[in-house]
Amino acid sequence: MMISLMNCLVCSVPQPEVPTQFSSSLLLNGPMSLGKWVPGQLVYDRTQQRTKLTTDLLAGLAPVQWEGTPAAWSNWTQWTITDGTYFSTGAQFRKFIDATSFYDMFGWVPETTFSGTTTINNKTVNIWELSTPTAFFQYYVSDDGTPVRQVENIFAARLPGTPAIWQNTTMDFMTFEPVAPPSEFSDLNTTAALYPPACPPPEDPTPVVLDMYIFHPSGENNISGQDTADAIGDAGFVCFDVLSNNTKNDNYSVVSLYSVEVYPQFGQYKPCNNYHPPICIGGEPILVGREGGLGYGQVFQGQCTPNPLTGNWYSLPPAGQCANGTRPTSPDVCTWRIVEKVKTIDVKCLFQRGMLDACKADRRLPFPKTTNIFVTAFEQDDPSKGGCPPYQE
Repeated sequence: MMISLMNCLVCSVPQPEVPTQFSSSLLLNGPMSLGKWVPGQLVYDRTQQRTKLTTDLLAGLAPVQWEGTPAAWSNWTQWTITDGTYFSTGAQFRKFIDATSFYDMFGWVPETTFSGTTTINNKTVNIWELSTPTAFFQYYVSDDGTPVRQVENIFAARLPGTPAIWQNTTMDFMTFEPVAPPSEFSDLNTTAALYPPACPPPEDPTPVVLDMYIFHPSGENNISGQDTADAIGDAGFVCFDVLSNNTKNDNYSVVSLYSVEVYPQFGQYKPCNNYHPPICIGGEPILVGREGGLGYGQVFQGQCTPNPLTGNWYSLPPAGQCANGTRPTSPDVCTWRIVEKVKTIDVKCLFQRGMLDACKADRRLPFPKTTNIFVTAFEQDDPSKGGCPPYQE
């Protein structure tokens, strides 16, 4: 009798059809945010094959000096159109390199099965689910077909070249308008994504030498096509992983300090992952990329500013590397060269010096206790002085 009743219930609920176009304010809860999301907006247009999602995050690790200012907020806008997916953070436009066509964020809904009802905001909604070995989807919809919530729990890489991990994202659709105004897509700048603007040429083009740190697997010593950071920037990188409980997903066994000479004009920072080959997101081919640590730079993500409170992240494009002792005196020549590999240490040694506890104590950029431990580990070899001995590969 119970089986018959359930079959009858399932039969009485029609398969949901996602509206071909709509706009909605939404609240997003995504992976590894370390902050507070505020309501954003989704504009969905399946007919024209375009989607726009925008939201703001109160950055949880931003410097305390930024509290109560616009700098404490991080904006994320993502467009999916016919030739792929673009995104913007801090007025920087980039294109996902592994996305070359329109991705329908509701494309899985026709394959779902009815799993019951629940109440959201005092309203009864139907739940439709789809489960695969690498994904679990839920679509919550009212009886009149209005989308209410979408849940995705997928096993995938967060960025191209990174290991696949389980990631849960929930979108609550708080309003519904059955339109997708074309004007909502006018702010996508595909040219800036493919050909990002550089900082103004320097008044003094003399190359400068920078300390750059990089966490990497043992034996992978080629920093061309990789991301590096200054001391504050790398302390922030470590602490973000610690505070988001992501260290188990890392494959970094050592950290190295390089002395790198660069041409003092910076381009867009390119998030890079993987080796053989490195996989990077961004359009800058020659210039050394720069942004504030964790992407928190105040203007243009810190590409053209010194960023003392967040530190700096750098990207080293292979096409800009100098060869045969050439110095980086012009983008027409080359833009960076390794002066010296100063030291490599075991990551475990950093943790033994109390770096993880320091992250939790500092809690936010510029992570002063953590940065001090980090720098001392390289300046000293003697463990009794807070140092770490050179790692022998």
